[in-house]
Amino acid sequence: MSPPREDRWLLPGRQTEYPTRALIAEAQLHGRREVTFLVLAMVFLVTNTSMLVLGTSPAIDLSATLTTALPELDTLAPMLLPLGVTPFALGLFAVTLTCELYGRRRATVLVWVGLVASLALLGLMRLVAAVDDSDARFGAALALATGCVIAHAVNALIFAALRRRTRGRARWLRMTIAPLTATYVGWIA
Repeated sequence: MSPPREDRWLLPGRQTEYPTRALIAEAQLHGRREVTFLVLAMVFLVTNTSMLVLGTSPAIDLSATLTTALPELDTLAPMLLPLGVTPFALGLFAVTLTCELYGRRRATVLVWVGLVASLALLGLMRLVAAVDDSDARFGAALALATGCVIAHAVNALIFAALRRRTRGRARWLRMTIAPLTATYVGWIA
């Protein structure tokens, strides 16, 4: 019986661009991994920031859109979708993907960085509210920041626990259960 052939595509230190090409240098692989992490971190921070800055002020009225598409449907109350909340799912996906690719420790660091950035942004918004004598946007931003940070932390914890429990299998289950549960817990907070 012959020994199993190593698959150069799966081994982290033995990757090639294409199967027939030479191996990629370890420094280049490390650079690619770090660039990928920085892109995920950027997506996470931009979604957090846009959620706090845009907040609940600009909103899309979904009931008007539904009534034009389905005239027989009668909506009793306006269904407003704040524009600042729409990229929230992309931030959850960035944390989930970071946890999958880099592990729980990097995902936890990403959530901590998001917490610090949210606190800094809330501090700036509080300063602006003190100058403008308007606390309306700060209150909404504080509520959104609390829910957002808690949701991202719960997402990272649940995803890491499910990853450990399923021994790396059932990725679709982890990527479905963790963000849905985290969103629910975050909005409750």
